[in-house]
Amino acid sequence: MPERGLIQVYTGKGKGKTSAALGQALQAAGQGLKVCIIQFLKGPVGTGERAALKGNPLIEMESFGGEGFVDPRRPADEDRRLARQGLARAFSMMEEGSTDLLILDEINVGIAHGLSSVEEVLDLLRKNLHPWRSSAPVEKPTPSSWNTQIR
Repeated sequence: MPERGLIQVYTGKGKGKTSAALGQALQAAGQGLKVCIIQFLKGPVGTGERAALKGNPLIEMESFGGEGFVDPRRPADEDRRLARQGLARAFSMMEEGSTDLLILDEINVGIAHGLSSVEEVLDLLRKNLHPWRSSAPVEKPTPSSWNTQIR
């Protein structure tokens, strides 16, 4: 078990962010760590990643998105409700200490669409409820700090 937590943010246009996070999940599970992937904006429909991870007892995937796309100009109340539900689940996972790696898939897009706020997500990241999480303050990220370890 690591001595302190590490926050990794995958951002950018196009493909690769979810794939990078899933690679991290597979590596962690391969080392015997419990992984929870919380997907924002993605409904519980069958996806390739869901099919590939099905049956792995160390990887849990939960979806908090509707069946269609989110209109970035006018997100529906249901989209906001699902995003709040996803963040609440992430908070409870951290409080329980029931996962070693928590992945918040598409959370940046949820923030950009107004489904969650930066402050709500930072509150989650500031939680120091698991013994190995970093106790250092998490500051509001800037574009130049996205790939920097938060100390």
